[in-house]
Amino acid sequence: MGEISRNYGHDKEIIRYLSDELTGAEEAEFQEKLMTSPELKARFEELSTFWANDGNDYYSEKTNRGWDDWKKSIGRPMTRKKSRLIGFWRSVAAIFLGLLAVGIWRFMKVHTEQTAYLNDLEPIEHNEVTLELADGGKLEITQGDYQDLMIDSARSAKQVGGFLIYKKNKDINPNRVVAFNTLTVPRGKRFNVMLSDGTRVWLNSDSRLSYPVEFTGTKREIKLTGEAYLEVAKNENKPFIIRAANIDVRVYGTAFNIKAYSEDKEVSTVLVEGKVGIAKRNGSAEFDEDNAVMMSPYQRVVYNDESGRLVKTTLSDIDRYTAWKDNRLVFYNEKFENLKPRLERWYNIRVIDDAIGFSDERFSGEFESEQIEKVMNFFAVTSPITVMHTNDTFYIKDKD
Repeated sequence: MGEISRNYGHDKEIIRYLSDELTGAEEAEFQEKLMTSPELKARFEELSTFWANDGNDYYSEKTNRGWDDWKKSIGRPMTRKKSRLIGFWRSVAAIFLGLLAVGIWRFMKVHTEQTAYLNDLEPIEHNEVTLELADGGKLEITQGDYQDLMIDSARSAKQVGGFLIYKKNKDINPNRVVAFNTLTVPRGKRFNVMLSDGTRVWLNSDSRLSYPVEFTGTKREIKLTGEAYLEVAKNENKPFIIRAANIDVRVYGTAFNIKAYSEDKEVSTVLVEGKVGIAKRNGSAEFDEDNAVMMSPYQRVVYNDESGRLVKTTLSDIDRYTAWKDNRLVFYNEKFENLKPRLERWYNIRVIDDAIGFSDERFSGEFESEQIEKVMNFFAVTSPITVMHTNDTFYIKDKD
């Protein structure tokens, strides 16, 4: 995160949209262009950070002007530091296959077959993203919508497709009771939100994020179940802390990934840039800085719930841990038993593995927009198995 970059030609329209200055017809036209223009979408997300942080000390320090001044001075050259994400794979929609124990590739179609066993299973729910408000009310968020959402009597957030933006409140009352919102992303979907301090959070499938509508007091604290990628807004006076499972992560202005699903035995944190500290929760509301493990970029810390240990390793590639935020499913030399829950969350399916020894087989691959049938066929053509499915349930068995 950093300063606003030089004008790209879209600024006036974006600013009018964010400031609710477009007519109904103009707004509809802008939303249509936003869905079809990657350049406009990228610039919109950049300016949204500035809009959300109107009055934020960090941006004021960098630009020496607020949102109103920026609206008046569109076109002045400025620079912006961009987050670095160095990937191991960069090909779009490529599938490079590797099964270590198999040298001969065989093609076999995925079979669709109904069986009494599969038909007895309960159907999988297909839910929308939901936003739970401080008063207990719930809003259902359809990812393709563009709308203003009333958060409470005094505040609203702007939804732009799969992006929810909270605007910073200039007049924060330090004595005001902190109001929390909870964003729940179901299986099969991904969503991202910009918090009121300008921090951006990408949420993976089957994840839940609880956060204050505005950050008051001396620290910024959120709670996570599931997986998230964060780009945290720098504020040296208010440390940013994520509570996930049995660990706390203290952020010092950074970009990183944290995976903390309730059914997993491990909590994994991968640092892309900046600096974070990881500490086991000690029962206190304060971060245990004395016993924290400090991370540098391209390092991974794993907390194992059974051993109670924090283990740090250095990575040569982080793409497989962060690619999901760009809607790419990437895995490298992973056992199928570890891939299975990822596939189930990513596609909102159920996988039943009844093939002998298949759970220990290892795979490498990358998928971007492929349907689940094609992904499951990938396993079928590289292993002596048969894949059958009915509705949302895929059944794996040994090939006859």
